[in-house]
Amino acid sequence: MPKKIRAVFDTSSIIFLDHLNYLTALRSLHEVVITPVVAWELTQHKSGAGSKVPDWIEQINPKASFLAKVKKEANLDVGESSVIALALDTELLIVLDDNSARRFAVKQGLRITGTLGVLLELHRRELATRSLNDDLQLLSDFGMFISDELKSLILASL
Repeated sequence: MPKKIRAVFDTSSIIFLDHLNYLTALRSLHEVVITPVVAWELTQHKSGAGSKVPDWIEQINPKASFLAKVKKEANLDVGESSVIALALDTELLIVLDDNSARRFAVKQGLRITGTLGVLLELHRRELATRSLNDDLQLLSDFGMFISDELKSLILASL
């Protein structure tokens, strides 16, 4: 069994994976870390997804100096800022979907993936309960924008 990767997750990734009912499977891939801001955002989400943060998800505050750096250099929401600050501090993999946040994280030299990267790994390890195509459609129906080109690339990489 491959080693679990410790990773800092943003709100949207947790919500999307919860919507697919893959949070339990996620435990097989990652030691999930979030910030208290992300925990609060999860409890406020209107879908109810993540309304109670599972106790196996670790919560860590980013250091104020890293948070100040991100806030000074990037115009991101508080959740994304906190996640990037924590990843800068801990050098953990970051799971993030927002394009501007991803661009900033890459400029900072962070290792990054997104919900779709995690979903693809769940399928590669045969931890998913539906076809990849069905999961992509469910995500799209739930509000994630997935271009036809990206969908084709993902399906071809399985």
